[in-house]
Amino acid sequence: MKLLEEAVRELKGEEVEDGARATVNLGIDIRIEDTFASSRHALIAPHGALRVIEDLGSTNGTFLNGEPLRGPQPLHSGDQIRIGETEFSFRS
Repeated sequence: MKLLEEAVRELKGEEVEDGARATVNLGIDIRIEDTFASSRHALIAPHGALRVIEDLGSTNGTFLNGEPLRGPQPLHSGDQIRIGETEFSFRS
């Protein structure tokens, strides 16, 4: 997944010492106030016509539809993403 690897190298986010914020990058940074989220937690990147989510080595992992991510996974509208104790839905 060359596009995803390039996007990971280009990821820009703030390092937060207290670990209270997470950054999810989809062309923009999304900050999540959650003590169980890492400062650079996950990446959502384009891959052809799809969007793909990948955990960036976070301490507590990223969950997609209740399952821990084990490598990049495609996202579909309605998928549930959990980072720390924060859960949200992906809409395409």
